[in-house]
Amino acid sequence: MTLYVIIRIKGSINARHDVRMTLEELNLRRKFNATVVPYRENLMGMLQRAKDYVVWGQISKEEAANLFRSRGRVSGWRKLTEDYLKSQNINGFDELVELLEEGKVKLKELGIKPYFALPPPRRGMPKVIKADELLKRMMENGN
Repeated sequence: MTLYVIIRIKGSINARHDVRMTLEELNLRRKFNATVVPYRENLMGMLQRAKDYVVWGQISKEEAANLFRSRGRVSGWRKLTEDYLKSQNINGFDELVELLEEGKVKLKELGIKPYFALPPPRRGMPKVIKADELLKRMMENGN
């Protein structure tokens, strides 16, 4: 399976009810939130429904591990650390990404927030929005 990163780029003012519910199911409750999800059959339908509000694309294992390392949070909004992962019997961020990709674990079961709060992109929104470029611009904006 592959991992997808989904980034919300618009608020929900004047959004249809089905779009708002889809964004809730994707754990994207605010603008500039992102989530990493493994591919599943109904994912593309959900993304098509919310296409005017989100940007998505495949994410490499290295980028996903970097996202968890720099922006991952656990309950209480504490930073996700290697020590926390070891307490959950996971040996680092790379193994976490592999387990997510294989569908063996879910973030909520591990006590990890299923979304990432990102700052707005540096140098503004690009004209042609690609998820990987947008994610890099947002990650540049300090940790």
